[in-house]
Amino acid sequence: MRIGIYDEAQTLYGPIPETFSLLGQLHVQEIRENLYWGGRYGVAQRRPANPRDPGDPAYNWALYDRTVEYAKQYGIHVLFSVYGTPTWESGNPSKNIAPKNPVDLRNFAYAAALRYSGTYMGEDGQVLPAVREWTAWNEPNNPLFLSPQYKRKAGVWVMESAIDYANICNAVYGGVHGTLIPNERVACGVTAVAGAPFAVTGFVVGWSLGPA
Repeated sequence: MRIGIYDEAQTLYGPIPETFSLLGQLHVQEIRENLYWGGRYGVAQRRPANPRDPGDPAYNWALYDRTVEYAKQYGIHVLFSVYGTPTWESGNPSKNIAPKNPVDLRNFAYAAALRYSGTYMGEDGQVLPAVREWTAWNEPNNPLFLSPQYKRKAGVWVMESAIDYANICNAVYGGVHGTLIPNERVACGVTAVAGAPFAVTGFVVGWSLGPA
């Protein structure tokens, strides 16, 4: 078991050099990061012409490239949680809406896994470090991260988030394992405690090596 942290304000868009120097001193072994598909830190700010190609001009991976490179420098593993639907995909300004078409998410997960395969060359001509651990979304039972949680159908409130999350999970799983890169692991179930709106803790279940 590895000892790790989840603090993207420091490890993704914060004081990166100082943060990773401290993590190295603390012997941190793993960090978890949201890999934003859409939203403020989203990789895909517009619809890509070739969504499975990590080099498509619509994609901007700079934040994430920087983090994985610093992590490698200090011997730290990275776990990416693919999260956040772009407005161009959902038609909604909120990134916590499930994608209209799960294939779009699957294609993005494929591109992400390919970019961080350990063999992909970045814009600087250097091979990017590998990421082998992935999760689908963040706290899908929390309305802050996946909405709506319920829908009214035939006069009765029924759960919608579980249906949406199953599609999200299958999309990320299918995209990552669709690369056929060996030793990729995908987990679903990064849930908030009892779905509490302000819960900050969670857990990961269901690692799968997939067909690779």
